[in-house]
This record gives sequence, C-alpha cells and structure tokens, in this order.
Amino acid sequence: MNMTGMVSSFLKAAQGLLWPTQCVGCKAWDEVLCPRCAALAHSPPRVSFVSDFPWCSDDSFPLLASGVYEGELRSVLLAAKHSPAFDGREFLEEAGCVLGRALAQLFAFQEDELLGESVPWWVLPAPPSWKRRLAGTRVTDFLASGVARGLASASGISALVVDAVGVKCGVHSQAGRGGAARRRGREGVMRPRLALPESSRIVLVDDVMTTGATLRELARACGGARAGVVLAQVKFRDEGECVEEEGKGGEVKKRGEEEAVRGSVRML
Repeated sequence: MNMTGMVSSFLKAAQGLLWPTQCVGCKAWDEVLCPRCAALAHSPPRVSFVSDFPWCSDDSFPLLASGVYEGELRSVLLAAKHSPAFDGREFLEEAGCVLGRALAQLFAFQEDELLGESVPWWVLPAPPSWKRRLAGTRVTDFLASGVARGLASASGISALVVDAVGVKCGVHSQAGRGGAARRRGREGVMRPRLALPESSRIVLVDDVMTTGATLRELARACGGARAGVVLAQVKFRDEGECVEEEGKGGEVKKRGEEEAVRGSVRML
C-alpha cells in the first residue's frame, strides 16, 4: 500500500472513532444503511384503494405502498428528507422500481385498456411546498423516477416523469398538522402546468400517505388518475387526529395511536 492509501485508511479509521457511523434505519453500527434496512426497498407492495382510508370516500383508485410509516422504513425516509449525511436516492429509486413493476402487474389484470401501447405512462410526483422546493429536498422525485423505470420495464410501454402540477404560492408544508388541517391545507391548492393525457395513463406518486389529502388534490388537478404510489402509508385506529411535529434534524414526535389500516390490504 502506498503512502496515499495508508493516509486515507488512517483518516477513515480516525473518523470512525471520532464520529461512529450508524444505520439511519435501525441504528446498527458501522453502516450508513445496513443490508436489512436496504432490503426494505424490495418489500412486497401493499395494495389498497385510496377510498379505504379516512376522509377519502369520494375517490377511489388503486394505491400501492412499500410498507407502513413506522419503524425502520419511517427512519430511512426521514433521513432521506432531512439528513445531509445520507443520500437516499438509490434506496428510493429501487423502492420505486419495485412498486412500478407491481403496478404493471396490477394493470395486466385489467381488461379496460382504452389507449394504445404507443401512449406513454405519465408518472406525476406530488409537488412540494415552495420551502421544500427551494431547499432541494425532493425525495418524491427519486421515488417517481424508480416507479417510471419499473413500470416501463415490466409493461413494455414508455413512462415519463413529468413535473406537470404545481402548488400555488404561499402554500406551506403539511408537517405538524392534524387530519382536519391537512385536508383544509390541500383543498384547491394545485393546478396543472401543461396539458395532461387521459387519466387512465396517469400515475400519482408521493412519499407518505397520511390522510390522502395530497393525493386527492393531485388527482383533482389532473382530472383523475389510474393509480397512486407511496413509499409508506400511515395507519389509523379510528378517525381521530394524527399529528406529526417535525423538529430539528427531521425528528418527528407523534401524537395519538396509529393502529390498523382501514380497508383491506393485500400483498402482491
């Protein structure tokens, strides 16, 4: 080993002693993302309908999720959003690819295809608030990129990630809001930036589904959607408030219980 290699090894060892590395998901030592937590990206997708969730009775389209917003999956997502030491792009794109392939499998069972194979899928990431857009923490874009890749490879039809919907100026993040405030905060705040294809070719993507307010508003702005995809979905015991308060460094303090998911959920 040459002198440069020895110095590099010494510096890495010293860094490990002074600033020990922990997995962003399970806090295991010496890994930024341990293999067990990285494997969460390959979890069998959970399939439900948007109308299965509280306050979403007026809308119904398939919803696919990698898992429930808790434990290691929740920690990995929060680190991807808030930790400068963790680049979650690879994890999010891989999870999105798995979900995209599952979408193609789901669509294959449907016999109501009205458009030809020459018409591409449009994968639309939920638009962030202006604050998050300026900060550059757009994890939903990485997830949408993976969804498009998986959907295209499994269906044989091209898929485009299109930033086609915007949020009106002055709209704030949903973090720290309860269910009622989340619903009010997303009513009528989105608008299309360009002409959209038939709704049967639109797939909506968001990082987390809590009350469904963002996906419902996104679907309204698009005139409908074929399906929705999220990395994680929050569980509810009842229709009480679920409040999340984001503190410094992305730490989240949760109020209330998040128990059984409403509606039937099955694994693909």
